[in-house]
Amino acid sequence: MKFILALLLVLLPSLAFAGPFLVSDANPVGDGVLRAVYVETTTSTQCTAADVLGKPRVPMPDVANAIRYDMTGVTTGTHFWCVAQVNVWDESPFVPLVFERKRPAAPANTRIVEQ
Repeated sequence: MKFILALLLVLLPSLAFAGPFLVSDANPVGDGVLRAVYVETTTSTQCTAADVLGKPRVPMPDVANAIRYDMTGVTTGTHFWCVAQVNVWDESPFVPLVFERKRPAAPANTRIVEQ
């Protein structure tokens, strides 16, 4: 019994989800969306054809016909992404996503106090 309890205490935290995630609503058409992709651009917030043409498309996993992408591996700095969904026939129009990953500030006024 103690073994089962110990096993549960070890395995239950693995079910928790950490953030942040890039998510989308489910595709209402359900027309065979295989995955979503993003293209990293330099400074564009429009996602025109010139912004995405010839640039590598980075696949994101498709979860229940929607986007759920774990962004913990994104580097520090400002990012300009163009995101689209892809099925076997074509890809949707790209939509812009601009975000900044910042490092946390250093702790201020740290000291030792007596209680």
